[in-house]
Amino acid sequence: AGGATTTTAAHARTPPAAATTAPATTSPLQPLADSLGVAPRLLESASPTAISTLEKLPSSVRTMYKSLDQRYKQLMVSKLHGSTSTLLGEVNHREAFIEGSAMGFDTFDKLKEMLSESVEEGKISSATANKLSQVIESFRHMSRTQRSAVVTLLERDVASH
Repeated sequence: AGGATTTTAAHARTPPAAATTAPATTSPLQPLADSLGVAPRLLESASPTAISTLEKLPSSVRTMYKSLDQRYKQLMVSKLHGSTSTLLGEVNHREAFIEGSAMGFDTFDKLKEMLSESVEEGKISSATANKLSQVIESFRHMSRTQRSAVVTLLERDVASH
């Protein structure tokens, strides 16, 4: 009798066969999320335009984003959320990055200068600077719309960790 009770208890804990063989519910955003290395929930509140923009990114850009270590993402977001005061006014780093220029200066050249300064000051390693320099070049070749979509994803990605 004890054996029958054990078997019954085991069956009670085992889900029915239909439940184990049914396909898992996946988000329609799963393929895009996989290509970017993010959870689909990060894309769920994005606008249809942003989703379309991210889907149309070159695969090399999606692969680059997916390969970024979380600490690089955090560093990028921390820099994007800053601003710089100049004699001509305040420069919002996020807006300058998306636009590609600010007050007549190329944003990406300025970012590379800042990376070099950070290496000289011992704030980051040259290996980190080289990796971020490659990322900067990828962003340079994107449109404003693409940069905006990726920056928003980057911010959501960092906030989720």
